[in-house]
Amino acid sequence: MVMRIIKNVLLVSLPALAVLFLLLELVFRFVIAAPDPPRQYMDREQNIMRFDSSGKRDGIFTAGRLGQQKARWHVNNAGWLSPVDYTPKAGRMKPLIAVIGDSYVEALQVDTGKSFSALLGAALADSFDVYSFGLSDTPLSGYLHIARHVCRVYEPDILIFNLVYNDFDESIRELRFNPNFLQVSVRDGTVREIPPVPRTYNRLKRVLFHSATMRYVYHLAPFFFHRFNWNAERAPEYRENIDVARAQTNRGTIRQGTKYLIDTICRENAARSVYFYMAAPRSAIYADSVGVAEVRWMNDMVAELAADAPCVLIDQTEYFAGDYRANGRRFESPYDPHWNEYGHAVTCRQLVEALRGRRR
Repeated sequence: MVMRIIKNVLLVSLPALAVLFLLLELVFRFVIAAPDPPRQYMDREQNIMRFDSSGKRDGIFTAGRLGQQKARWHVNNAGWLSPVDYTPKAGRMKPLIAVIGDSYVEALQVDTGKSFSALLGAALADSFDVYSFGLSDTPLSGYLHIARHVCRVYEPDILIFNLVYNDFDESIRELRFNPNFLQVSVRDGTVREIPPVPRTYNRLKRVLFHSATMRYVYHLAPFFFHRFNWNAERAPEYRENIDVARAQTNRGTIRQGTKYLIDTICRENAARSVYFYMAAPRSAIYADSVGVAEVRWMNDMVAELAADAPCVLIDQTEYFAGDYRANGRRFESPYDPHWNEYGHAVTCRQLVEALRGRRR
């Protein structure tokens, strides 16, 4: 009996599973393309995360359970998603604008050449070079860390920091533990920096991710299966990618940490022009309820802090709201909450108007 079971497993079950796996690989490579994001890399010499420029530098990222949204990415010579290679100041002829942020600057959801940073570079090509430095999950505290690296290596003339709502609580160690990025600790009225810890990577995970099936299951399938998990705990009430109740509870701590970060960025870059580009509450724009948006206090907080610092704040809210009233086009796709091509185009247009208006 035991030998019969072993024989069936070896001669029937394992070959059947192997055939099934091969079929799934074909499906998730050529029919429903699984997401294939660029590989992140910890530059231990600079103690900064970026993308691996020594391996695969071009690929396709998809969103939606059927891979409906597709975008091509390219890793440049410096390990960032950009259509252009980066050159230190000695090799450039024009002043430099450096755009720093998280996944909205990384912009995996659109072709690399259609991100707002790339569009900004094309629009201002007569007078500026534009380099972008974006990495998913980076908070505002991480932007400070990236800016120090960028200023040391590239010596930009203008810094633009793209701010989104989860940048603030995720910067504070007591609210979100994320040792991969620089964070701040806010205790007893004192703010101190906590340096990032060099990330180590799961080698088995990287081997498994050579499989399109594994990438599909990891990136897309959990959201599908979760819908049928009736015993799952109720998710927090999220608005604009944050737990609004938790953020409101920690409002004072968030303000204190944000003030330190904005003041430090401005102080360390006193010889440069510093811009903060603050996100809009898009769900409230679509509902025509911006005035009562649950995250609106963060826009007001940043405006208040920026008013006391040597910087320029560009708030996206009225600009995006006006565009939506005029055109009725949403700024993200049905498959991903990040900006779609139209959202990036509107962002670029607002920044170009602000930068050119500032220079007059």
